[in-house]
Amino acid sequence: MHNNSNIIRFSLVLLILTLLDISNLISQTVVYPAPAGATASTQYSVVVNGQSSFVFPSTYVTGSGASRGDFTSFSTSVTVPVTVTTNVDITSVTIRPLKLGIAYTKTATRTITMNVPSNCNLSIEINGNTATPLYIFSNPLEVNVPSATDPNVKYYAAGQIYTGNITPKAGQTIYIAGGAIVKGNIISTGESNFTVRGRGIIDSSVNPTNSRTVRVVGGSNITFEGVIFHSIQGWNVVFGTCSELTINNIKSISTPDTESDGMDIVGCQNVKVNGGFFRSEDDCICVKSTKVGYNLGVGNPQNIQVNGAVIFSGHHGNALEIGYELNGITDANGQSTASDIHYSNIDVIHKGTAIDGSTNRRAAISIHNNENARVSNVSYDDIRIEDCKENYVYLSVIKTSSAVDTINRGIVDSISLRNIQVTGGDLTLPSCIYGYDTTHKVQNIIFDSFKIGNSIITSATKMKLSTNSYVNNIVFLNTVSDTNRINPSVVKIYPTICENNLFVAGFDCASYTVLDLMGKILLSGIVKNNSISVVGLSSGTYLIRITINDDARICKFIKK
Repeated sequence: MHNNSNIIRFSLVLLILTLLDISNLISQTVVYPAPAGATASTQYSVVVNGQSSFVFPSTYVTGSGASRGDFTSFSTSVTVPVTVTTNVDITSVTIRPLKLGIAYTKTATRTITMNVPSNCNLSIEINGNTATPLYIFSNPLEVNVPSATDPNVKYYAAGQIYTGNITPKAGQTIYIAGGAIVKGNIISTGESNFTVRGRGIIDSSVNPTNSRTVRVVGGSNITFEGVIFHSIQGWNVVFGTCSELTINNIKSISTPDTESDGMDIVGCQNVKVNGGFFRSEDDCICVKSTKVGYNLGVGNPQNIQVNGAVIFSGHHGNALEIGYELNGITDANGQSTASDIHYSNIDVIHKGTAIDGSTNRRAAISIHNNENARVSNVSYDDIRIEDCKENYVYLSVIKTSSAVDTINRGIVDSISLRNIQVTGGDLTLPSCIYGYDTTHKVQNIIFDSFKIGNSIITSATKMKLSTNSYVNNIVFLNTVSDTNRINPSVVKIYPTICENNLFVAGFDCASYTVLDLMGKILLSGIVKNNSISVVGLSSGTYLIRITINDDARICKFIKK
């Protein structure tokens, strides 16, 4: 009897602890209600931690019929179990981004379960279906949620559908609660100091002729956070000539075939994009100076940082684009600028190609300088390309029939691509770099630890890189893995601490490039008499790259 009592007590303790764990998990996860009257997906149903999560059907019907995938959204501070049921028998599942390593279990013919962490944006592709996948947006829990009674808050409540455009005012917060759908557009011209946030949906399909779900022009100190933007016509999220702009973890789903950019940053300065998910058939994230006919203003893009985004680019555009419209505010010589633009820690999960199979200038990473700008100091760091069907990289100064400035051309200078990994898809694709003429070149391009499959790319030949005679100074490095394992028997550089000259044993007439530790090219030329002058360098630590017979080695040295 005594033993039975102990067993009962122990079982009760376990039950209480289990209930506490479940209660704690529920308190750390918010699943949003289906808005009253909203049509749910017929392709997918989702359960998050035992609660049904509304799946929005992102369907756009064209002459042939098309969809860009359905989506669901919830918030959590922990990893939660998610069950997905679809309307087809499941034979395979791919969960992207692949870097997350999320595993699944098939629990029924048409059902899978997985554990989804907080703060990630996923594409669930069943049976190789990339035309109509399921997007799962696992948001972090919200903090400091605005009050519906605050006079400076325009509040859209959960479980409701609203119709009408939103025009933010200075000092205002627009709050779209999770489980709310606003059928309309966000339109702002000249307003500053406002915030748009929440976990709800702005769906502009009710206004098919108003082709921008978000159109914000000429403001400053503006924040967008967490909201999902859905479009069936034209550019989706657009910021024109804004400054001090913060964009955190927004989701942009653009469904039409053409002119469906995910987010355009036009003539803006001091922009920070953190996280987010961008699905479009045209350019996913694009930096421009202006756009004729769009009334977005004219500016020189500067200090733009995009970090941590997930990119799903279709067949008409580019994944990470700068261009084509780079005709900003010009100087006395007719040249504008686009500078200090940085993409980092980004997953390009798909970059498609034209439906008819034709190839063009589209790429996962691209600069199309079709105007008069000097594009400079641009970096791409830690970019993972999971599936690409056209070019990996396309950098160019061009002149097409759409050019506004038909006289002046631009320059592309000082572009760094570091730790780029092409992990899947077609691993035999080309890349292209083309200048325009002897004055308007593409120059000073660094490929540092650019990896295709399992191979680090060390030359243009190995990269299948096509160039023309108006391209100068392309350098291939491998500093991510090579700087700490130099083979002194292959390249002997001495003294490693020098004052005026470096000596290179056995490599006379080889080419060399001297760089700082950030990868900026400082010197380049041909080794003569086994000596390289470094008189003009300031004191510090540098990298030197020696190239001969399409092979390269890197060493460090210190200039006194």
